[in-house]
Amino acid sequence: MTRREWAFVAVVLLAAAGLRVWEASRAPLWFDEIYTLWVARMSWPELTRALAIDIHPPLHYAIIKLWRGAFGEGDVALRASSVVAGVASIAVAMGFARDAFGKRAAGIVGVLLAVHTTHLSLSQDLRFYPWLSLWVWLAVFAAWRWVTFGLARDAVLLIAAEACGLYTQYLSALAFAVIFAWGLFVLWSDPRRARLWLGLHVATALLFAPLLATFVAQVMRNSETHWIRRPHPEHLLDLARRMSFGALYLVPVVAACVAAAFTRREHRGVAMLIVIVLVIPTLVTLSLTVMGAHLFTVRYQYYLIPGLCLLVAAGLSHAKWRMLSSAVTLLLIVAAARLVIIRPPNQESSRILEARAVLFERALPGEAILCADTHTLLALRHYGAPSPPRLVWRAGPMPYYEGTAVIDPSWVLRGEQLHAYSVSEAPFWMVRLRHGGVSSLRTAGWAYSIGARVVWERDSLTVWHRD
Repeated sequence: MTRREWAFVAVVLLAAAGLRVWEASRAPLWFDEIYTLWVARMSWPELTRALAIDIHPPLHYAIIKLWRGAFGEGDVALRASSVVAGVASIAVAMGFARDAFGKRAAGIVGVLLAVHTTHLSLSQDLRFYPWLSLWVWLAVFAAWRWVTFGLARDAVLLIAAEACGLYTQYLSALAFAVIFAWGLFVLWSDPRRARLWLGLHVATALLFAPLLATFVAQVMRNSETHWIRRPHPEHLLDLARRMSFGALYLVPVVAACVAAAFTRREHRGVAMLIVIVLVIPTLVTLSLTVMGAHLFTVRYQYYLIPGLCLLVAAGLSHAKWRMLSSAVTLLLIVAAARLVIIRPPNQESSRILEARAVLFERALPGEAILCADTHTLLALRHYGAPSPPRLVWRAGPMPYYEGTAVIDPSWVLRGEQLHAYSVSEAPFWMVRLRHGGVSSLRTAGWAYSIGARVVWERDSLTVWHRD
């Protein structure tokens, strides 16, 4: 690469990083992020025990544990770990595009991913999503390079990326299974290389073996209790919109660009690899979820965005009419940038901190602060409240996805403790967020029945008071 090309790459990656840091500064941490941080605060033995009642692998928690030790617990400092992964996935996509489709495609995919509103949001969230995306597309890139060029460094990179992916999110196994099947098909006529290909994936499996018992236990737990709902057509429409730069009207434009990626014969093989990595895992998780498993949710598919942008960039770089290609590229960039600008910050965390301000303004010393749900409990415990908040829980056993691993049982009010509030006339405040987990409607009814009334409400967040 020339100096000019390196300079372009640096500008794109710095711009992408800047946008993601800006996004990270717009809202406080939300429930999933606070949960991640609190698990990462634990000692290594405690962290291991916490994961035993969760359903996710340990690598991301380990990364955050090490990161917070080095850079502190400021919201932006913590989210910077995800920014690193998100920007790295853009760099991987640019390298993949350059090797597979040419320099122009590399430039286009870098700019598209830099301003892609869903990728931007994904890659500043203190969760595993940006890391999953990085490992999957690094593995696809390394797999294609090894099959094409046969270099040892690509074999090592493939094994490392797949192992990291499996230790980050188990669903990555579907993408890696597709990669394995593709490589076996391509190399079938070359038995020696096919055996080597098999050996690479055996090495990945051996690296995953220490986690196998935990994996089995977590799969059983996910089959017993879960938060994922049965998918409906509107979920697929929402996925298409979010993948297509956040705008439904861009879906046909993106589809046309993907189709254009197949216009050059020499690029059809790698384009097909990307397509099957995009399509097959999505269809498998969707089908299994329809049949009763709990695998498909729109957010879990966001790791596919770099692959889709690779195909879009390939199509635009192949376009026969350069002016049309440039116009479509500009349309996508402008539309995506507009959505980045007008997109509101995380509503859950922003509203909870607004409610927190209400409590500090109105609550008298000694008045109890109650939470109707675990999302408000973790946020108010993390950022502080006029008095230590406690959780009103009226929904039976608390499932893992409500943050059981980090919630101290002494924070939870049940049975006789709730009865004491019912028969007393002590004033209290209660904060309730309506979210997709366990419903807090019964708790709201309880508060209303003992004299609490709504004094503040924004979107899905309500503050109650009994005076």
